[in-house]
Amino acid sequence: MKRILEEKDNMYIDLLVLHQIEISPMYGYEIKKNIIDQLGEVIDVNHNLLYPSLRRFEEKGAIIKKVSEQEGRPNRNVYYITDKGTELLCEMVRDFNTKNAKNDIEFLARVALFDRISHEDRIRILNVRKQHLNKLLSREPSNVKKSEYTNQVLQFSTKRLRDEIAWIDSLLLKV
Repeated sequence: MKRILEEKDNMYIDLLVLHQIEISPMYGYEIKKNIIDQLGEVIDVNHNLLYPSLRRFEEKGAIIKKVSEQEGRPNRNVYYITDKGTELLCEMVRDFNTKNAKNDIEFLARVALFDRISHEDRIRILNVRKQHLNKLLSREPSNVKKSEYTNQVLQFSTKRLRDEIAWIDSLLLKV
């Protein structure tokens, strides 16, 4: 089952979709609404991401779809997680590498699901992200003349990187 969704670069949507179905069987709109309710508008969940994700999981046996008939309304497809899906969810949360560390949403999605993985995996993920952020901070500034606004952007970006590193350090003390 190793990396059954490896063809996909961004796994965050798959992680969040599968997690919602693990919480409770639900139909597509509920999945989308719950993700947005839990994580805010930071995560873009649109039909072009949601339904292909559901199809991939169904094809791999991670979820099953049952039709729920509704009187006077269109039928709904309700999705249920399988044992394979539960195993896959944990595997996907743990599967975090230097490529994922460059993507804010990939990192945040995994932190949101830290309760699904071991203490050691949490520490590893936090340290991989922290290493990436420190690498960004250590880049030598170019000698090219910058405008006032470019300097403002650079200062803001540096502050954001330092703030996230401080946040990761606080998480490392808690996990």
